[in-house]
Amino acid sequence: MLSPYERLLLAYLRKQPDQITVASSPFPVLGVPELEVSAGRANPNYPLWDEETRIRKSIEFNVSFAKRFPDLCVLEGIGSGGHGDKSLHLAQILAPKLGREVFFKESTRGGYAYSKPLIEDLSAFNTDELYVPDLSKEPALEKAFEAVEKRLELEDEAYFGLEDRVASGGKGWASTRCVEDIMDQGLVSYRQFLVGMKLWPDKIHRLCEVTTEYVIEQLKLLEGVMGKITKLSIADHCTTFMSWRQAEEFWVPYVRKVNEAFRGVVHIYHNEGQIIHLVGLILKAGFDAYQAGPETDLGEVREVVGERLALFGNIDPVYTLPSGTPKEVEDACKQAIKKGGLEGGFILSTGGGPPRSGAPLRNIEAMIRAAEKYGKYTLSA
Repeated sequence: MLSPYERLLLAYLRKQPDQITVASSPFPVLGVPELEVSAGRANPNYPLWDEETRIRKSIEFNVSFAKRFPDLCVLEGIGSGGHGDKSLHLAQILAPKLGREVFFKESTRGGYAYSKPLIEDLSAFNTDELYVPDLSKEPALEKAFEAVEKRLELEDEAYFGLEDRVASGGKGWASTRCVEDIMDQGLVSYRQFLVGMKLWPDKIHRLCEVTTEYVIEQLKLLEGVMGKITKLSIADHCTTFMSWRQAEEFWVPYVRKVNEAFRGVVHIYHNEGQIIHLVGLILKAGFDAYQAGPETDLGEVREVVGERLALFGNIDPVYTLPSGTPKEVEDACKQAIKKGGLEGGFILSTGGGPPRSGAPLRNIEAMIRAAEKYGKYTLSA
């Protein structure tokens, strides 16, 4: 019998393991005392901890989660603030170099967040001023990588014996954003970017070129710390607001460039937004897998991509998993498996991130039972 982690890898390679695996980042589990308070974003004390305490608490929580659910693959550090993530916005590095204020605010999502776009008015800004500095000489990035090294050191010991069910950054996972790094506390506001595609396309392309170069260089430096990247997740939600033409022009070539810079790895696209109209472009951008949101019909995705794309999801983490009955969770899992998993290449998980406020133990167990009951690739209509 295969382990949860082995099933995960086979699914990402669009193959059929012995059964569908359940995979998720750790989250609060109601009814299990040691898992009732997450060590991550849902914990109100999170920003008050120093860096090492934060890392230790996070790893302790991940270990407890993995031990409590041995039939589930724990996605530690993937797209959820772990050490696989790109640690700094390019705007944070460039702001002081361009004579602009770096403004931070306290955040319950962990530490402090840069919260002011570098460019306030794109129409009046000369984008030729933007560049990627020598990242190997950036003190802020060096400090972030020190935290990565510390986490890796602690993980080596903490995850010993759990390698078959914890997909940690130590196994080559990296997570980043590409075009979206321009927005969301980055170079410009979302509004400026979306309007800019219409009014100042040349400037938007320049922003995309610079941030793409930055992402590639930062990930290469990360490899020097954590070893070769073997699984790369890109969480670009900005396509949710784009038309096919816009995504084809302002997203596909840049994300594809990042994927091509790391050949031979599993490329994963994360976006819980409704992008059924763009599904064909996920393949064009060079991805092997797509983590879909709960509003996405996996059957419609399969009609477009067939077996060329592994699917990941898509149980609702806001309503169904935290508030539904075990029967409702089971029915949702059955439908997800039926639509997305009959031909292999499917991972049963939440649609996007995990439930922030937690979920009842019985509902997590219902997901695991559903995978065992319906995930043998023998499900009939």
